[in-house]
Parts: sequence; structure tokens; C-alpha cells
Amino acid sequence: MKLSNISAMSLLSVFVLTACGGGSGGGNGNSSTSSTSSTNSTGKALNNIPENTNKAPENNHQNPETKPNDSGTEKSEPKVEDKKIEGYRLDAKRGDSGDFSWSLKGNDLNYLSVWGKKIPLIELGSEPNEKGWYSVGFNKQGLISSNQQLTYTRHGVFQPVTSNDVYIFAQGEKATEVPTMGAYNYKGQATMVYVDNNDANKILRLAEYPAEFIADFGKKELLGAISLLDQQNNVLPLTAEINGDKFKHWGGFDGVYVEGQFYGPQASELGGIYYKRDKFSGTFGAKKQEKQDK
Repeated sequence: MKLSNISAMSLLSVFVLTACGGGSGGGNGNSSTSSTSSTNSTGKALNNIPENTNKAPENNHQNPETKPNDSGTEKSEPKVEDKKIEGYRLDAKRGDSGDFSWSLKGNDLNYLSVWGKKIPLIELGSEPNEKGWYSVGFNKQGLISSNQQLTYTRHGVFQPVTSNDVYIFAQGEKATEVPTMGAYNYKGQATMVYVDNNDANKILRLAEYPAEFIADFGKKELLGAISLLDQQNNVLPLTAEINGDKFKHWGGFDGVYVEGQFYGPQASELGGIYYKRDKFSGTFGAKKQEKQDK
């Protein structure tokens, strides 16, 4: 079974992350990139701040995805609260895109639980862009998926306003009624983080791309492709072995590590993280489309 061709698209958007603080699970800091991660400075530099020194309290995030309407009352996108939330996280910093996966658990889709602390992801009154991404965190340099993209899944790259850590994560509401047979298409979006080796400070750059997957539950196989249209090698393939509602691929020393889960009723969505050691890392989230014909 083969993935359908992904139509060519220009790079959707590129941002710069300037954090330099240490993360809890990063790699060894080697900043080389691969052919799938450009060493050219294609991203837009949004600021020249080498370190986040803003320590103001984060008191503007009480009700993520809740916004006032014209009448002055509040309206909300569908939220997933007090549910069993599970996922995965990578920690990045300047010169290190992250190469160690941490498990996530919580009860609210719109909060990230890190070392016992619940971090709100989306600022009150924020609106997603036309592609369904929230610009979030320190200097609005991060990206997090919204309900326009996915209902039961959040994924993206987030630097809290009061922290130097950069969290690369995917999490969602634990799947129910996961299929055991059949193959299904999933389509969505992905992020990629890599070190800019042309920058003296080895800043992190963040890009977002379209992604497509086929989950064959009978064969217990997940095949995916992230479309990297700004790169010479313009497709990053992902593979993983399905085990119940989870999937994983170790990747070995030189391969791409993949870890994620299916989310929502009847595994209607999927999300996860990936990385290639010392090269790049990122997230993906996708929604089930249709069953594949055999």
C-alpha cells in the first residue's frame, strides 16, 4: 500500500525560537543538520532577544479557547476538559532541537503538564490563523494546533512566557474503539524544529508543513510523509509499529524516531512527535479521512 502523492505547496510559515535555557530532556547539543533540514537561514528573524527575561505572571490564560463575542458574553470552541489526556514531549534549547521523549499525562487538552505544573497553552481571546494555528508563548513565536485542525488533539511548539524552555509536544484525548482491521487515511499538519547553523548563536527555527498518513490496523503499520517543499529532499517519510492505541518506531542511531497515539472516538485522530538525533525534531497531528480499499 502506498501513500497518495501530496500536492506541492510553498512553505506555509517560518518562525525563529531564541530560547537558550536548558530543557529537561534534550540531546547532546550537536547542531549539525541533515539534507532534510536546510542549513540556510530561510526563516524570518522576529527579534534579537538572546534569552527570555520576562518573568511576569502568566495570568491571562485562564480559559483557553474561550473568547468574548460581540455581546460581551463568552463563547467557546468545543473543549476537551477533565478527560484522560496522554502524549509525548521533547525539550529543546538553542543549539539543540531535542532528542529525548518524555511521556505526558493530564486531564485538560489545553494545558501542558510538565513536572507537576500545568502550563496553559492558549491565551484568552487568541484567534487561530487561516491555517488553524495559534501563535503562542514568548513573543508569539510558537505554534499550536486549534480546533479548526483537530478536535481531540493538540500539537506544536511552545515556549512559555516565563521560561527559557521550548516544548515540542503532541497530546490528546485517549482513543476509544480503536480498529483492529482495515486501513485508513489521516491528513493534517506537522511542525519541524532545527538548528540554524548559519547563525552564530545557533538559534532554533520552526516551520510547519502538510502531513499525510495511512494507518493499517490489520498489519499494525503506520506510514507517513511530511511534505518539505522548501527542501531539496522534499518528503520526510515516517514509519511506526501500531500497538493498540499507540505507535512507535525507535529509528536506531541514524534513523527517525517516531512516537505517538490515536486519539478520540474510533481513533478519529492521531498525533505524535519525531526526531532525528542531532538533526531535527517536530510534531504532527492528523484527522481520519476514509477507509482504504484493499
